[in-house]
Amino acid sequence: PIGTPDYVGYCRHGIFLAVELKRPKGLIRPEQAIEIAKVQSLGGTAFIAHSDTEAEAALKSACHRHEIQSLYLPPVGA
Repeated sequence: PIGTPDYVGYCRHGIFLAVELKRPKGLIRPEQAIEIAKVQSLGGTAFIAHSDTEAEAALKSACHRHEIQSLYLPPVGA
């Protein structure tokens, strides 16, 4: 669906995770902002990242010290 984050999954604690991955100066569309807000309002973790490194750091933080199960983030631009 339009606005769905690029990556979605769960950590082993059952926290729903959603990542909108953008290029360094990339902007989100209004429908993407709405979807991120929906996830957050329902208790999930959703955010925008501008690099795979930024996304990985935020995911690790969201799921308590490196306990992400199996979320693959390809390099930006792949």
